Amino acid sequence: MDYLTALCKSADNKHYKTCKMNTLSIPILPSEFNDYQDNVVPLMNEKAVEYGILPKALTDIAPIKIKWDALDAACTSEHTKGLGATANRNAYQPIHSAALESIVMLYLLHNVAVIPADQLTFHIKQHTASRVSTPPPTSTITGKVIYKESLAHYFKLLNNDSNKAKRPDDTVFTELRYFVGLVPPESVQDCKESEFINNANKKVEFKAVDEGKMAYYFARYINSNGKKGPWSLMFNGRII
Repeated sequence: MDYLTALCKSADNKHYKTCKMNTLSIPILPSEFNDYQDNVVPLMNEKAVEYGILPKALTDIAPIKIKWDALDAACTSEHTKGLGATANRNAYQPIHSAALESIVMLYLLHNVAVIPADQLTFHIKQHTASRVSTPPPTSTITGKVIYKESLAHYFKLLNNDSNKAKRPDDTVFTELRYFVGLVPPESVQDCKESEFINNANKKVEFKAVDEGKMAYYFARYINSNGKKGPWSLMFNGRII
């Protein structure tokens, strides 16, 4: 199952056709992929605030691009080019491509704020004839941490409109922003870590050095057009 199919099927089935409206085509030929990644990574950084790309996504992609650039440069240098350098670059391309795909899928593919020129750069094909725009979610969330294994938090997330765990029909993710420490953050703006919770991903994992600390969370719904609902009140749990 490809990433887009998993994303769509994580939501209510009626959203599957909506998810399929826009498509992404990342180049496969290494030279074309190199041009693509050289264009999209700077654009992601430039438009991060405007398009709602979280800092963590860009922090994670930065070392991947640096490694790719070095491997690609080795293929053209007189001192290092050859079959070995080409093989190393080509073996790393799927890793870089998957990382770029995840950012586009999560933040850009169905984001109505992305202008047509940038859609072209990202290789997003828009099917405007059947495009459906839904309003932002209005439901808030009440969250509670559930313990099932060490160094991990699971969640009970209640839709305050229905008082049930089921997400509103027009949503595909619950976004968590969180902060790990001993003193609570003043607001969601202080929470630099993030996770997207859906049917396939239901937990946040921690490192051993975090044991004994607290994780402080805010949660909100995101719909199939990338529109975001209001943040929840803060909830927390100790990392054990």
